[in-house]
Formats: sequence, C-alpha cells, structure tokens
Amino acid sequence: MLSKLLERVSAALLFALVVVYIVIQISSALTTQIVTELAGQNTIEEKVETTGYIFRNEELIHATRAGVVHRAVAEGGRVAKQQTVATIYASDAANQVQSEITKINEQLAVLEASVVDTNYATGTVSKQDATVYSLLHEVRENVALGAYRLAASNRSALQIALNKRLLLVGEETDFSARVEELNAKKTALTSSLTEALETISAPNAGYYSGEVDGYESLFTMDALNALTVDGLDELSKSKPAALEELTIGKLIRDFTWYLACPVDRSDALGLTEGRAYTLTFPYSSDARIRATLTKKVTQTDRDTVVLVFSTNSIPTDFNFARSQTVQIVLRSYTGLQIVKSALRQVDGVEGVYVLTGGTITYKQVSRIYENEGYYLVRQNPENAPDSLPYLQLYDAVIVRGKDLYTGKVVT
Repeated sequence: MLSKLLERVSAALLFALVVVYIVIQISSALTTQIVTELAGQNTIEEKVETTGYIFRNEELIHATRAGVVHRAVAEGGRVAKQQTVATIYASDAANQVQSEITKINEQLAVLEASVVDTNYATGTVSKQDATVYSLLHEVRENVALGAYRLAASNRSALQIALNKRLLLVGEETDFSARVEELNAKKTALTSSLTEALETISAPNAGYYSGEVDGYESLFTMDALNALTVDGLDELSKSKPAALEELTIGKLIRDFTWYLACPVDRSDALGLTEGRAYTLTFPYSSDARIRATLTKKVTQTDRDTVVLVFSTNSIPTDFNFARSQTVQIVLRSYTGLQIVKSALRQVDGVEGVYVLTGGTITYKQVSRIYENEGYYLVRQNPENAPDSLPYLQLYDAVIVRGKDLYTGKVVT
C-alpha cells in the first residue's frame, strides 16, 4: 500500500513540475515576443473654444407694398447694383407661377450645359462615369451631414453629368425636344402671370440674403471699430431690433467679414496680429476657414481679450448665425506618432528600435509633442547626422520586446 501511495505522489509531483516548466516556457516566450507598430504621420491641434460674434456691412432691403414675396436671387447670391432681388405679387398663385418659371429656367440652363462632343473614346465615358459617382457621393455625404442646401447646389451639376453620359453612350442624341417643350410651357406660364405689385432692386452691389436677425443695425463696422471688451459684453446681451413688416432681406456690402472672439488673456498671448489662423465651426458642419487676426482688444481691468479676425472665405452652406461656437487653432504639430513604451535611451541618445527585414536597428527621434499615451517626433529633421539615422515614415517601431540591440536578427 505504501509503495503505491509513493508512486502516486511521485507521479503527481512529476506532473506538477511539467506544468510549471510549460508555464515558464510560455511566459518566457510571451515576454520576449517583439511587437511592432508602423510610424504613421499625425497632426495634433491645440485649440481654444469660445463664442464668436459676426460683424458685417449689412443693409436691410424693404418693400413698399405688402404681398407675396418671390425672391429672384439664391441665398448668398452675388448681385449687381439695381439688379432685381425680389418681386411682390398680390397672390400666392402668381408667386407659384413665377416659381415654376424659375424652375424651368434652371432646367433650360442644365440642358444648355449638357452639350458634349459625341466623337468620344471609351476613356471619355469612363471619366464621365467617375464624375457622376464623385458628385453622387458628395450629394449623399452632404445629406448625411444635414447640409441640405449644399446637397441641393450639387444637384444641377449631377444632372448635367448624367445628361452628358447619356449623350456619350448614345442613349440620347440631343435634348432639343425637351428644350422646345420647356420653352412652350414657359411661354404659357408667362402669359398667365399677373402683373407684379412691385419689383425690388439691390441699392448697391453685394451679396443678397433673405435671412435677417434684427442685429444688422447693432453688429456694424462702426461698432467693431470702436469695440471694447465691455462693449462686446453689452452687444452679446442686447436684444435684436424690431424689423419692419415689409423687410424682405438684406444686402451684404463687402465680401470681407469679421469675427470677434473673447478669450482668456493667457490664450491670446501667443497669437500675433497680422498672422493668419485656422478657425473651425463645430455647428456649421465643422467648416474650417483661414482668417487674419486683425487686432486684439484689451482692457487693463479685464482678464479677457477680444480677438478680431477678418476673412473673405465663405464655405458653401456656411451658417452665418450672429453668435456661434468657434474653435481657434492656437498651435499645430505634425510628426510621426509613437507610443511612449517605444521610447528608449541608448548612449545618451533618445530613440526607438526599428525592425527592418528581420534585423533590429536603433534610430534616434526628436520629440515635438507629448500626450498621455504617445509622442509626436519630427519627420526628416534638418542637419540630421549620418552616424545615427532618424525615424522615418512607416518604419516598424518595436513597442515591446526584451534584449534589443542594433544588429540583432529576429527569426
């Protein structure tokens, strides 16, 4: 009995030793395993978020007679002095007729722009297909983002591209029959159109907008030129002026517009007047514009500085709400991104180990930005010594491994 018990105990001990040995081997293999990540390029922006207030030269446009307003210019459309911007009709029926005529004119413009040379090569059709798919993708993307006005503006371009393709592949010979049909319909509608009560022209050249907010007489260029920190506070709390009942829109006199942004004095320190900065607008489809810092408005008794930016950039479908969230890009860093665990010190030089074709090499780096989990390092630094190469884009950086040294071969 005793001998059998000893045999069992010996077998159990042997089994335990085998298990421990296997665990040690697996653990050793895992701890010495080399893990790499490609060095990719990344851009980090340091931003300050604030509320921006828009100042523009704006002139309200009024009608003299009440009625149904038919706008002859698209929102934000450029107009010449004395160009018709709106027509007043006595009834909505007349307005609808005019709207139908406007739609017909748009269709005729599309057909006129759809002419192509049908002496084509196969490659021409392929290029046209690419154009169609690209425009279709833009429309879908804008709809998904809620930028419906921008999606609608691309609709005509998409229709022209589709028409050209029909002509190129021979599914249509021309659109003369359709043009004739539209012109006949337009003539019939025009003859039934009642006389307008009033035609309103632009008093000056500029950009027409049918959207008014009552702040046109408050956020003026005169107010901007005399702006103080306290003054902007007062303006931001002011109520909009009452609009006349017959106000039908406004004329934006200048292409340049201004944005006044209050920020902490510490955030304004590194910004320079006369220099261009990037502004982002989170609630306007993340629009990004370049604007010049025109001036800094300061007060000795305030820790707030008002940054005044000027720009003539108007992204398509941009939201010109009088006050809106804006992010000012203070600094931007572009470099190769590496995780912190990859950084090492060898002979007093900071760098990383890189695996190339099964061989390990040490490459130095120059840090430019640090976050919680990674660094950005310079790409192709100037005056880099030949003796020790710098990290390059798409190098396989070793982020985990043991017993690393230059020349080691990994199998």
